[in-house]
Amino acid sequence: MVRGSVRLASQDTTRPLPNATVVLHRVGRAAAGPVDSVRSDANGMYTFRYRATQDSAVYFVSSTYGGVAYFTSPLTGPDVHGDSAEVVVFDTTSAGPRVDTRSRHLVVFARGTAKRQTIAEVYWLENTSAKTHVSTPSHPAWSFQLPDDAQNVHADGGEIAPDAVKVERGRVAVYAPISPGVRQLQIRYDVPAQRTTKLPAGDSLSVLEVLAEDPGATVSGARLAAQAPVVIQGRSFQRFLAQNVSPNAVFSVGGGGGGTRSLSARSIYIGAGVAALGIVLLLGFTRLTLNPGRVNVTIKETPRRAEEIAHAIAALDARMERRTLSDHERAAYTAQREALTSELTNVLAERDDRL
Repeated sequence: MVRGSVRLASQDTTRPLPNATVVLHRVGRAAAGPVDSVRSDANGMYTFRYRATQDSAVYFVSSTYGGVAYFTSPLTGPDVHGDSAEVVVFDTTSAGPRVDTRSRHLVVFARGTAKRQTIAEVYWLENTSAKTHVSTPSHPAWSFQLPDDAQNVHADGGEIAPDAVKVERGRVAVYAPISPGVRQLQIRYDVPAQRTTKLPAGDSLSVLEVLAEDPGATVSGARLAAQAPVVIQGRSFQRFLAQNVSPNAVFSVGGGGGGTRSLSARSIYIGAGVAALGIVLLLGFTRLTLNPGRVNVTIKETPRRAEEIAHAIAALDARMERRTLSDHERAAYTAQREALTSELTNVLAERDDRL
């Protein structure tokens, strides 16, 4: 059973939100979708009864307010209540305080035999207001300048749906709602190999980190200082770090003599994102994380990536439920949902193989 509440946050406090639609979701390796829905009572309270199964399903609760879906963390036991079952929702704004880039982490891969090399970035975006920042058709919720010669730009994981990330006039633009707190965005792109790529800091960054795989690569500017090398999934990287970077700063990454890629950029990129998370937490930028405690034998600890995918599926479903879809839009929605479900299946299977 899960018993919790829906609360509407303001600048200094929260209050119960009555008559809110609350949905229990189940996302498993075999199937995914809403299980049940109720309305919150006069005190904002809701209750669901559910029974965990043996197929590694992830259960969580959501509520939509102002057109934006908000979620609990995955339910981690047969009886969930209190903070773990609380859904906090926010008013929305397309104005007000901007969404800031609090930290930025780059992984510059060795070029191998290609004429271009891949750069992967992890951005930590912070909304310091008490309202969810939403976009308009002409004003994204957040945007950032890409290098002039960037090509093949892809949103690649993180907490923002790839279909909400666009490339416009040399900038990455996010059209997803960004609720108060810190959110992660991951992108990757290609730049010409053996050329110096200049990148603007673009924001007041508390942390700027560059990991360069090629031992001959040069990294300079923005007060970046060399640190001890790091090894991620068997691959060695030079590491450069700066703090309290000015928004007007510019830094550069120069290509070296090339190297080999024993692993894909995608696989090492996810590992680098985890490394970056550790650095951010050490420097005091915290966000909501799962604390599973003692769990029921049929509900195992959920990897963070599985939680992100499950929320992405539910948010996609919530967006599509409110729209009349053309055949083309429905086909695109189905393809995206199947891709997310397939990735979730793989993540849960890997988790179960380790248990």
